[in-house]
Amino acid sequence: FTFKSRFSIRFYVVLVTAVITISSATVYTQTEDETAAKALQLFNKGQDAHEKGDFNLAVKFYGEALAVMPDFPEAEYQRGSAYRSLGNIDEAEKSFRKAVELRDDWSLALAGLGSVLVNKRDYANAEILLLKAIELDEKNFPAFTALTDLRIATKAKPEILSELLKTV
Repeated sequence: FTFKSRFSIRFYVVLVTAVITISSATVYTQTEDETAAKALQLFNKGQDAHEKGDFNLAVKFYGEALAVMPDFPEAEYQRGSAYRSLGNIDEAEKSFRKAVELRDDWSLALAGLGSVLVNKRDYANAEILLLKAIELDEKNFPAFTALTDLRIATKAKPEILSELLKTV
């Protein structure tokens, strides 16, 4: 081999490697897009069922969306909401916790989890979550509702209740 032929071989090896790498990245991106589209399609079916009051079917579709795309906080939140509507507080808590884990600055998920904890009489942890939800979104009606329930359940002083009503 001459210098020129060794250079040509190296050039072709680098070129082929680059083409393969770029092709792999394109296939990976297309696969990610297809996965997200499938998860969104299942999520929307869950939303439709949820809206019609078919909470079991909604839970099924949200679960299928999560099987396709596990890091989907909106699907976890909605599944938690459907579970809560079914009276399955333990499963609702699991879903809300996962939604918060995936997106810890989402006030709606924090309020959902806080509300479930109020129902379970875990007032100390519920209060932390609900106050954080209100701090993130001072117009978070579900958080204020759950915080009001918490204050009533813990027999808060009238001044505290009055102050809470002023902020709503």
